[in-house]
Amino acid sequence: MSPSAPAAAGEGRAAGLLALAGGVLCISFAGLFVKAAGLPPTAAGLHRLAGSALLLGLYVGLARPRPATPAPDQRTARVALLLLALGGAAFAADMALWNRCIQRVGPGAATLLANLQVFIVPLLGAALGRGLPHPAFWGAAALGIGGLALLVVPAGGAPALDPLGLALGLGAALTYSVYITFLGEGTRRWALGPPLTLLMTTGAGALTLLAVQGLELAIDPAAPVLARSPQAWLAVAGMCLVAQLGGWSLLLRGIARVGPAAAGVVLVGQSVLATAWDAVLLGALPSGRAAIGVGVVLLAIALGFPLAQPRPRAAG
Repeated sequence: MSPSAPAAAGEGRAAGLLALAGGVLCISFAGLFVKAAGLPPTAAGLHRLAGSALLLGLYVGLARPRPATPAPDQRTARVALLLLALGGAAFAADMALWNRCIQRVGPGAATLLANLQVFIVPLLGAALGRGLPHPAFWGAAALGIGGLALLVVPAGGAPALDPLGLALGLGAALTYSVYITFLGEGTRRWALGPPLTLLMTTGAGALTLLAVQGLELAIDPAAPVLARSPQAWLAVAGMCLVAQLGGWSLLLRGIARVGPAAAGVVLVGQSVLATAWDAVLLGALPSGRAAIGVGVVLLAIALGFPLAQPRPRAAG
């Protein structure tokens, strides 16, 4: 290794962290856009992914971007595309499960359950051959979940968890983990570049939610599907342009540089920013307990990010 290699690696991780921070900033507005759109869970997700896929399709058709790296052999390319498609379907499932989890157990407990991805992502990465993080990583991840509990769970304590709500939350954590891991692994096998990668994942996610929406309409034909007011369509535009295309373009760049496990740690900070927007835009000032939670989450990110890099497996 050349003397400049460690410095280059450090610069790459710093750039990756910066991209992740920008991506988390963008997706932290997603909840506000969903509230403003006033759509049911599946319809909101379908608007977000279908609209993003349409915009990306138009961009790809006009700009004709090329993959960031030459195409690998056919088998590797097929595996990469399959991972991206399955990741997009998993992201759609995550949105459907998490929004329903909120209805059963409330936003605080749902946020806490979904962020268990910080433990699942490294395990999925290890199963795909990336290796496990430093042992101290797990302590930092637990610290982050503890800080998140202080931040999002009411001071009186969370109510007894509804069993179905618990299952929905754990399902959301698992599907979100699959999305993050497969996005990183598919990009590692074939660097298509953000536009083509996002087109693959958002297209697969939109098709998944379209199927779910069809089942819901078969059960309740009167269920609302389309945004109907200018405010709702503006919120949908925000979901597409800011939360999905802007946010995940940056997150994709960050994941490619630092790996899914490190990205999972930084994504826990989304709740910190969501709390800030509630305070700034809605006047919901955080309690002292929540402020401590914010500090603990930020500390956990600072400790966990450098520990999340998978360690190479011992030879033999």
